[in-house]
Amino acid sequence: MSGSIWLKDLAAYWLQIVVLVGTAALLARVLPLGSPAARLVYWRALLAACLVLPFLQPWRTPVESPASVARAVLAPAPAPHEPAPAAQGSSRWRIVGSPVVLLAAGTALRLSWLALGFFGLRRLRRRAAALAPELPGLAEALRRSGASAEFLTSDRVPGPITFGLRRAVIILPASVVAMESRLRETILCHELLHVRRRDWIHEVVEECIRAVLWFHPAVLWLIGRIRLSREQVVDEAVIGLTHSREQCVEALVAVAASRTKTALVPATPFLRRSLLKERVGQIWRDKHMTKRRLIGSLAACSAVLLLATGGAVWMFPLQAGAPEKVAFAVTVKEGQPVQVLSGGANLLHGGTGEYPRRALEKRIEGDVIVDLTVDPQGLVSDARVVSGPDELRRAALESVLRWHYAPGTGSTQVVLGFRLPEEIMMKVDSRDVHVFQGREVEMRVKHEHAVAKLEAEREALEGKDVALHLERKERGDSGTWELHERRDVRLPQKLTQIRAERIPDSVLGTLTSRMGLQIGDMVTEDMLKRAQLAVREIDEHFRVMFHGDGDGGLEVVVIAP
Repeated sequence: MSGSIWLKDLAAYWLQIVVLVGTAALLARVLPLGSPAARLVYWRALLAACLVLPFLQPWRTPVESPASVARAVLAPAPAPHEPAPAAQGSSRWRIVGSPVVLLAAGTALRLSWLALGFFGLRRLRRRAAALAPELPGLAEALRRSGASAEFLTSDRVPGPITFGLRRAVIILPASVVAMESRLRETILCHELLHVRRRDWIHEVVEECIRAVLWFHPAVLWLIGRIRLSREQVVDEAVIGLTHSREQCVEALVAVAASRTKTALVPATPFLRRSLLKERVGQIWRDKHMTKRRLIGSLAACSAVLLLATGGAVWMFPLQAGAPEKVAFAVTVKEGQPVQVLSGGANLLHGGTGEYPRRALEKRIEGDVIVDLTVDPQGLVSDARVVSGPDELRRAALESVLRWHYAPGTGSTQVVLGFRLPEEIMMKVDSRDVHVFQGREVEMRVKHEHAVAKLEAEREALEGKDVALHLERKERGDSGTWELHERRDVRLPQKLTQIRAERIPDSVLGTLTSRMGLQIGDMVTEDMLKRAQLAVREIDEHFRVMFHGDGDGGLEVVVIAP
């Protein structure tokens, strides 16, 4: 996978998580889950969904279109001033590599911090002193919680911390050891419940996720919700053991008042200051949901989140890698797949657009009738489909809304005819694939035809006062060739003819009056410039060309695209 596709996929994944977590946060407010245990399950399931989302969705494998293959074949040789391919690759790496290096550096720093934290825990454990087993409240906490751990005390920790999986360790600061027995017993019960639940391993896993996805604020917020819910679950269990809400709140406040610094170690702390307010509020909040209502809320949240996930994947799809190469051969039939059958009078500029892919796949063709509202400047201000196949209506609307008529045309009705192109056989990884993309794959043959036609026109103009040359122009997804003049005509000269190409006769009069040129005028350079500006005010895509007529006169030609 190339660097640019990797960055695009990362951005798409980032947006998918934003949609998913944002929807979940909104649902948590609309459908509150009264139980901390239910919230913990909810947030953990959401985090797991975010992590496995790339593996559960289909990755699009872009296929190189026949048009892109043709463009590669027909691309002109690079100009001498253009950078070499190696230089272009180096520049591309500078553009793509910088974000990659930044992301990797952030992850490396977070993982380094985590490694230092483990080293700090080991050092704390070695330097801490053993806690006296006869300490009041210790035996009662062990009995009530049903868990065991190694108890240590140290002045290097701001509050009680718990870590270790097989051999759990609880380190208490001197301020907690000096507290009255009932508060100390509450704190010990809290830490022993963390040991029994093996919460330290969850803490480490969450830190690893934070290290990898450090750049995503939604993930960081989600991990914060998980930790808050976990602490609330343990607080609820402590209240069940001590039968006192007041005692639990007093213990939290006492530890918060005695904390002087933050511990930079990957351990489960008794208190995070940012969560104190919400933990105290949950303790005093006596709100319980019935089991039936809780299941209903979880089911509703799950259904909405599934829909949100599907929408996020559809809006921001992931790509599997570079496009597969396509070899194709095609025979082109006469005519365009999409044609203006009526309503093209006074039309200055407008395309017929692409044949809808869904209609091609379903082999649908037909005529679409559209009513147009044209403003005084000739721009289409509104369009309404009167009739036509549903699969073709949107393409027809998108086409006509870009049209430009002659000023004063007024409202009109247009009929666009959609005719299926011939079936095209393509080879994709040695597999025969039938597709219907007539306009794109016809480009190669049309290109050859256009070049031959323009070459013939150039030869016919040989010997006149102006010579024409071919110039390639890139327009959207196709390459076109146009004739451009070399300015060999000496001005002023007498104007002998004004004509138009691909422009309705009814519009030519308007163009002539706007240009301010009349047959018999001695045309100067300034007059031609004013004529060009006047024509472009009508339609910016029009071009004004001039050349000698062979008899010492000047001929002006207005050309539509």
